[in-house]
Amino acid sequence: MCVEPDRHRAALLRRAARERFRDAAVLRCGAEAIPVPDGSADAVLSTLALCSVRDQHRALLEVRRVLRPGGVLRLLEHVAAPRGTWTRLAQHVVAPCSVLLDHGCHPARDTEAALLGAGFVPVELERFRLPGALGTWVDHVAGEAEVA
Repeated sequence: MCVEPDRHRAALLRRAARERFRDAAVLRCGAEAIPVPDGSADAVLSTLALCSVRDQHRALLEVRRVLRPGGVLRLLEHVAAPRGTWTRLAQHVVAPCSVLLDHGCHPARDTEAALLGAGFVPVELERFRLPGALGTWVDHVAGEAEVA
């Protein structure tokens, strides 16, 4: 099952899912309100999505709700640069434009802190940097977190 709030992207995802997976369902909804029962998922995969949800904390609480006890959130996300760096300052400066022009992407979200705040326990999280636009570097986090 996949969730995608954007009508156009949901249609593309639905088409791609049909070609690759027989029973893949695509729900046109946001991560902040997933219409499935509590504890109905063994795992949730989030790839470059927690930057663009409207309410990151609420989305993570919703992911926690749908996971069964011991369920795992697997993620790959770009995240805020370390505090006190010029990159972090730049992320905050460009955030309003990025949110407006890049499908709600907020480049300065502290996703690791948000995970803890939503009651997840990191099992394995790796922080790394990848090259970005105009010679910049973009911080990322990848790994797993469990429901506490």
